Amino acid sequence: MAAIIIAAIINCNRGNLDRIQTDTPRAPLKEYTKDVPAEWIGLEEEHAPEVTIDNDSPDNVIVRVKFPIKHESDHYIEKIGLMDKDGKDIAFKTFNQKSDYWEARFSIPFISKGMKAYARCSLHDLWTVPVESKNSWL
Repeated sequence: MAAIIIAAIINCNRGNLDRIQTDTPRAPLKEYTKDVPAEWIGLEEEHAPEVTIDNDSPDNVIVRVKFPIKHESDHYIEKIGLMDKDGKDIAFKTFNQKSDYWEARFSIPFISKGMKAYARCSLHDLWTVPVESKNSWL
């Protein structure tokens, strides 16, 4: 009888276990993109950074994330930045759970080949997008 009860409990909780396993990356990628969201499919619009280059501004590279302002306390954008082709930080801005916006502005004299903008989410890893300019020098 005890075995039947245990089996019933396991089967009832199996749906919850599957949900937990789906919400947690099994083999996380080094980085995620809109085109390759992997296990985070459906989160692209809220997590992938967008880049604007404004040649008329001293803070000419603007990186934004459309992450919702209202969010859970353990789910937020930790860091927005720019990295070189080797994944090393060029510039970054950190955020905390109480941030009201997810935007960073950087003064970058030139865009180098392979440069990426990134956003690191506290739950959904690193999201990147290439930084591209019509000219390599701004």
